[in-house]
Amino acid sequence: MKRIFPLFLLFLIIISFVVIKFSRHCNNIHCIQFTNSDLLKEQDVYENTDMIYRALMAQGKIQIRTEIYSKVSQKEAENFTQIKKMKMQGLFENARSPYPGMLSNEIECGKKFLPIFKELTINDLKIQYMRGLLNERLQYGSCLDSEIKFIGHTALFYCQNQQKWYQVEMIMQSNENNAADWPLSILKSIRCVE
Repeated sequence: MKRIFPLFLLFLIIISFVVIKFSRHCNNIHCIQFTNSDLLKEQDVYENTDMIYRALMAQGKIQIRTEIYSKVSQKEAENFTQIKKMKMQGLFENARSPYPGMLSNEIECGKKFLPIFKELTINDLKIQYMRGLLNERLQYGSCLDSEIKFIGHTALFYCQNQQKWYQVEMIMQSNENNAADWPLSILKSIRCVE
């Protein structure tokens, strides 16, 4: 009986350690923290596997599109970021007009519609930041004032300790008063959960 008690106690300690270890493992968007991230509500999950999580979240009038890739190396994360930037830039490149003539041989987008790219370092986290204008279907590429309904602020970054690459896109209506300030305050608070 005296031998069984220490073995039972050791077994309980091991089980407790395993439960604590796995309960701390983050899941999906909860692997990062930022201002009011605990208030986010999932609206639509497009994909949820061991490798990829893509969803649309909401917090009041603000929508947040997330794309998370797990088990990614630093080099793969850099490639993902470059591909996202190239896709965005490609939407706004000048194109040959289908009807070239006296007015124009090219279709081009005005400068105010072009996305803005910046590189930021916040809390030792290297973030590629993009700001762009979206239409009512939450798509980039519109070049007319009448089509612009939303502003998107996108953060692309890699959490080394998690081996996860993130795309966090904050979307709000273009006529909101704090359309520029709010996303920047969110960016300044982003950190990877250990």
